[in-house]
Parts: sequence; structure tokens; C-alpha cells
Amino acid sequence: MVPGHGPSPCDILILGEAPGAQEEKAGKPFIGHSGSELWGILGGIGLTRKDCYVTNLVKDRPPENRDPLPEEIEAWAPILETEVRACQPRLVIALGRYATAWALGRPVTMERDYGLLHRPGLPLGHLAPDCLVLASYHPAAALHSPEIYTLLWRGLRQVGPWLEGARDPVEDQHPSPVYEDASQGPSEALYGQRSDHVGVDTEGTLEGPLGASYSLSGGTGLWANAEAPVPAVHAPVMHNALWDIPILEQLGCVVQFTEDTMIMAHILGEPRVGLKALAWRHCGMTLSDYGDMVGPAQQAIAYDYLGALLAAYVPQFQPRISEKTGKVLKPKLLPAEPVFKAAARCLKSADPYTLWRQQRPERHDEAKALVGATMREATLEDV
Repeated sequence: MVPGHGPSPCDILILGEAPGAQEEKAGKPFIGHSGSELWGILGGIGLTRKDCYVTNLVKDRPPENRDPLPEEIEAWAPILETEVRACQPRLVIALGRYATAWALGRPVTMERDYGLLHRPGLPLGHLAPDCLVLASYHPAAALHSPEIYTLLWRGLRQVGPWLEGARDPVEDQHPSPVYEDASQGPSEALYGQRSDHVGVDTEGTLEGPLGASYSLSGGTGLWANAEAPVPAVHAPVMHNALWDIPILEQLGCVVQFTEDTMIMAHILGEPRVGLKALAWRHCGMTLSDYGDMVGPAQQAIAYDYLGALLAAYVPQFQPRISEKTGKVLKPKLLPAEPVFKAAARCLKSADPYTLWRQQRPERHDEAKALVGATMREATLEDV
């Protein structure tokens, strides 16, 4: 067992996942290579081991340094909860996905959540109600990855602003956005002459553009389909303008100048962060996923397709004659072909589309031969 170490009570609690080989040998958390990385970065802002209480979700080393299992985290939870009650931290630095998920009480995506201050979930929120959580990559992940090291460094350096009094998590300033459909008639705000920035996002493809959405100010959105007049926007702000500009040109809008948030993200050192993660990280906004929008339509397509496939099922029977009496017996129903069994299983599922996509390739080939097509993907046209 590798117990927690440090002053208690303490303002800052550092929570890792599990001890490594060197920690197990010394009986002290974060003294090996991961510890060197951790204290090297925190030392740059004047934070040392004596300033923090350091512990792990799991107090013993998992075999072969594997990730801790849920049952292991649950088994050690009472000791961790005792540590948190005694420490009463104002800041918990959660290192790695498992520690962050425990501290926030929800599934996490490090790409989205790292380097941000969060309000704790349960049980941490009950144990230390006044604390905040700083999500961070685990130092072990950075040992052999310069890219992860950069993210680890940037994330942990946010402790500095916290020490200086920046204690507020990012909050969504527009939790109830207002949308307008400008496709049915001209919108004076949208089609008037504008010289300021306008957020623009296109839907569809170059071969089949569906339209574009516009944001004129925070908390507002306008949608115009492909048949609506296209406004002349002086300085559109886009994410990946190389994709959007050709579609806008197909819609009849010539773009002469633009600002690209994807390039901005690259300059900020977040070159691989998508728009949804950026919106959460910098604005506290949760964006709907494309899959969420087309999901109901996709499930309807799946039900129709699998229903058509089962409609092609013709039961097969084996004739039988009694060896004793020579009389004709009731024919024996033969098992259905695997493709029909797979379709029936999918229809009983809460998500028939995803389960069907997971079937073996030969099942899709058999279904195509019976129905005449493969299951198609839903688009915004279906929505």
C-alpha cells in the first residue's frame, strides 16, 4: 500500500490514479519519473511537495501498471474520502482521466476538460463543497509524447492564475440561445449591410449544400437554406474555412476575408481540438453533436430497413414421417438464416442502427442481396 502524503488540512490536493513501481518500492506517491515531471512543472510557479497533499485513487500498484479497474477504485474509495475530509482542499488537481472522472463525478474527455477549473461532482462535492477541480493529463502519459507534455505543461500552469485569485470556472454566458429560421423570408438583421464579425457555419457538402447558419451576436442564431438569398458577410468567422468557403460559394456568397477559429486554436497550442471541445473550453458551451441531430432519423431508417429485411424471411420446414407408423408428422421449422437472426436482435435493441453496423461484413452483403441496398446514413435532409 502507498498511502497519501503531505500536510492535512491543505489548500491543494493532488490526486493521481495508482502508484508505479518506484512509488511502490518507496511507499510514497509521485517520486519516480512521473513525479519528476509533475514537480518540475509545478515548481515553475513556486509550488512544492510540502505545499500539497498527494494521493492516488488506488493505493496499491495494479499488475503491469495497467489502468485501475472500477471495482478497485470503489474498494479504495473509503480511504480516499477520509483523506479528502481531513484535507478539506480548496483545489483538487486531478491527474489523468480516471482521477478527473472521479473528481467530477462524470465521464470526461481530456481533450475537452484539461487545464480548466471545474466544480466538483459527487462524492467530492459533498466531501469538500468549497473546492474546485483542475483537470490535467497524467505526467506518465507525457514521458514519451512531446505533444502530451505540452498539454500537461499548459494545464498545470493554470494553477498559477488560481493562486493569484482566478477562481471562477468558465460559464456559458448564453445558456438559452435564440434561433430564427431566415429561410422563409428575409431577415433585416441578416440581409442588411453589416461590417462587423458574423459567425458562419455551412451544412451539407460541395455537391449538395443544404444552407448556412449565422450568428450575429452572442446567444443568437439564424438559419438560411440553400434556396434563400445569401447575405454578403464582410468578415465571417468560421471553423475550418477551407471547408466552408467553397460551400458558401456554391450558395452564391463570395468570401473575400475571413477569420478561422481552427487557426486560432493552432496558435493557442490546441491544434487537434475540435470545435465542440473549443466551445466548452473557452466559452463553457455544450454543443449538440451531428449524431445527436440525425439520431432519431437514423433510428427510423434502421427500423424500416431491418423490417424490410425480416419481411424477406420465408420460413423453411423439414417434412417428417414417423418411423413407427409411417404417418406424416407436423413439419419441423428449420432455424432462420443468421442474417435474419441478426436483424431480429437489432430490432430488439435500444439502438438498432449501431448494433447493425457492428454485424459481420457477410451479414451486410446478405442483407443487400435480399433488400437490394445497404442501410443508408441519415443526413440533415432527413431531419
